[in-house]
Amino acid sequence: MRLLHIISLLFLMSSTHAQDKPLPYVHDIVTRVRANQEALEQLREKYTYTETIKEYERDNDGKLKELSDTTCEVRFYRGQWIYRLRAKYGLPLSAEEQAKEGSRVAKLTAEIDAGKKGNNQQTPNIVEFLETARFATPRRENYRGRKVLALDIIPDPTSKTTTLKEKFLRLLEGTIRIDEEDLQITRAELRVTKGGSGPRPGTEWIIEQARINNKIWLPSYREETQVNRMMMMMTRITVTKRTFSDYKLFDVDSKEGRDKTPTVPR
Repeated sequence: MRLLHIISLLFLMSSTHAQDKPLPYVHDIVTRVRANQEALEQLREKYTYTETIKEYERDNDGKLKELSDTTCEVRFYRGQWIYRLRAKYGLPLSAEEQAKEGSRVAKLTAEIDAGKKGNNQQTPNIVEFLETARFATPRRENYRGRKVLALDIIPDPTSKTTTLKEKFLRLLEGTIRIDEEDLQITRAELRVTKGGSGPRPGTEWIIEQARINNKIWLPSYREETQVNRMMMMMTRITVTKRTFSDYKLFDVDSKEGRDKTPTVPR
């Protein structure tokens, strides 16, 4: 009995020690995650993937009315994201629509080859956000079966900023969750609560990343709620939901592309 008591005591002490694992310094963990996120953004540019985009309008009762449902093949080519429409409302394009879309993509590719630059970066950019935001209240949580570190985002509207984008990023608040083992953001919830030169209060983003093929972290889901002020003091709220799937490595400098053997970042 004495031996059993000792074993039970040791087990309790080890469990308590695991729970009392000290939290990392916020600045240190955010710096490491930012470096990993920069590598992830560069890695994403080497992939082609499928993006399904569903747009809704929210009425006064909170119900969503579907506005559009499109599926695109997305790839990165010479610094630009190229979206090729593949389906509408789950149905493949007709032969006529495919030909029209092919001509549009060919024209866009030619413009890129000629040096014309567009601005199709999705915002808010996670790397820029990690560089600008202030974080507090570190704590550990369970998220989808893995231990994560949660950090609250503290808005700082009075801080000095050099660009309108930095000013907008300083207005955001919310929570991010970090996979400590892989140093990747698993989920970010961002929202605007104060008015400014950018999006209106009530605008929100949900950004999720996941392990693809249990190897690499890439975007898996993004949801944006946009609040727009219309005429006669009316407000229009739209919700855009994006899902990302079918990741395949791609030669970013090739117009046709080819599969490659992936490398696994850490």
